[in-house]
Amino acid sequence: MSRLQTSEATRLFFVTDSFESNAEVFETLGEADHHFRTSLREERGARVYVAMVNNAYREPDGRWNYDDYSDTFTFLSEVTA
Repeated sequence: MSRLQTSEATRLFFVTDSFESNAEVFETLGEADHHFRTSLREERGARVYVAMVNNAYREPDGRWNYDDYSDTFTFLSEVTA
């Protein structure tokens, strides 16, 4: 486990969000970019970034989700310009 990683439920994800939309987490840049282009592009503050996400878990349908606490996201790098 890395120095930054606080538990096994901590992973790196591509994250999309905007001022109007909650953060969504994706394993690949392609998935995040598709969500950004089809759902968020026109929203104010829309972005894609890489973040360390604490409290991550898989939903029964296989998608990733997270328990949202004050320390859930650690911003690492902006992807969108």
